[in-house]
Amino acid sequence: MAARGVAPDVISYSAAISACEKGGQWERALELLEEMAARGVAPSVITYSAAISACKKGGQWERALELLEEMAARGLAPDVYSYSAAISACEKGGQWERALALLEEMAARGVAPGVITYSAAISACEKGGQWERALALLEQMAVRGVAPNEFSYNATISACEKGGQWERALALLEQMAARGVAPNVISYSAAISACEKGGQWERALALLEQMAVRGVAPNVISYNAAIEALYAGHQHDDCCRLYRQASAGGLFESVRQGNMLDLHDCSAALACTILSCHLHDVRAKPSLARADLSVVTGKGLGSGEGGPVLVHATRAHLAEIGGPRITEDPKNAGRFLLRKEDVAEWIILDWPY
Repeated sequence: MAARGVAPDVISYSAAISACEKGGQWERALELLEEMAARGVAPSVITYSAAISACKKGGQWERALELLEEMAARGLAPDVYSYSAAISACEKGGQWERALALLEEMAARGVAPGVITYSAAISACEKGGQWERALALLEQMAVRGVAPNEFSYNATISACEKGGQWERALALLEQMAARGVAPNVISYSAAISACEKGGQWERALALLEQMAVRGVAPNVISYNAAIEALYAGHQHDDCCRLYRQASAGGLFESVRQGNMLDLHDCSAALACTILSCHLHDVRAKPSLARADLSVVTGKGLGSGEGGPVLVHATRAHLAEIGGPRITEDPKNAGRFLLRKEDVAEWIILDWPY
């Protein structure tokens, strides 16, 4: 525009900043904001809201808050979109306390939070391990006449899951349906995970079956949570059944790669289940073991300060069930072999599992 002798105005800049926001170019968005000031073009609330949203998407929560303060310094009153973007930026940055402070600031300035605002604040509490506050915000929505949507409920259910509140998680799932908000795969997965953490394998299995009845297709997360719950409850046959069901639906395709089982992205429960299912298949059809099987464990999902989960879990599982002898890889502790001759010898024996 400038090259053609047309001076960009606030509308042009706002549109350009919004385009940067959608394209994930937060730095360019801020450059445009600075350019406006240099050219004497006063930013509007819309301009700032777009820039704050760009910072949110770029994981720049500090800059988002700086822009919100800059608005006030320029005499511009942030609206619900400005605050929602800033709260969402805090949520993505793990700043739940700042998110709640902004929510209170909105009320003090007479700006009514919307469902997006509340959902972002609840999600911030969920990420911060604040399940009580997440529940309080969901209840506050009802008091203020703001109808929760699936995002509000999902974040609250997930907060309860992380807080070990499986009963509350299930109550929220029922509340969703009662209020006409259809639970989706995220809702169910979080509730199943809550049951897993609470040692409620029967309820976890019932929820997975309920998904099929309601036309909600389970994903890898749903199945993994259910298998973990069943495995902890020593329901190994059901674990294998669910794994086979998921595989038939096209999930876990990356696990089996020729003569290799790649388990490094699996939880301990899922990895052990996959090994058991493979051994069941080999016992039923020995021709499946014509070659050595390489089992890659890596560290495993959920590994932390205690060290690699799968290195120990898979070996302990094979020992527990009386599986074939394993051959360690001296150069790679995250890999072992099930040699065809060892599997053949094992098949002859009476495998009790």
